[in-house]
Amino acid sequence: MRYARWVAGFGLLVCVLAAQAQDELKKAEAAIEKLGGEPVHRGFDPKQPVFKVEFTKDEKFDDAKMKEALPHLKKLPELRVLQFRGRKLTDKGLAYLKELPGLEDLSFVGTGVTDKGLEHLKGMKKLQSVNLILTKVTDKGVADLKKALPEANVFNKIDQGK
Repeated sequence: MRYARWVAGFGLLVCVLAAQAQDELKKAEAAIEKLGGEPVHRGFDPKQPVFKVEFTKDEKFDDAKMKEALPHLKKLPELRVLQFRGRKLTDKGLAYLKELPGLEDLSFVGTGVTDKGLEHLKGMKKLQSVNLILTKVTDKGVADLKKALPEANVFNKIDQGK
């Protein structure tokens, strides 16, 4: 009888903790949306985890918003892809990304990123793709990042690839 009560209590605890975790994920998604981000669920199924966040619709997304978004992005355990657009995101904003070591794909189309900002990405060994089209990144910056991340496809021109 005691064992049955313990199992029932443990089961209830697991359910409560799972509900709290789901609530935290929903709060993180809402905060990201408030900052202009668009969370994308795996398979576009809201019951699946968020694997990508796009900050591409609000051209006003800047370094300060990146700093504000970071704690919410860190709560998304399946996050693999981040996409940015807008000149207000600069090298300073890239510094926060190293706190998201699970990222595999980054896109900075039309941002204010330069060669200097790429230094922040060099330790992110899981990166597979870095899109730098329409940025201030030079061919030398691309080459240096490719050297640091040889497995990643790093490019700043449309016809450029691995």
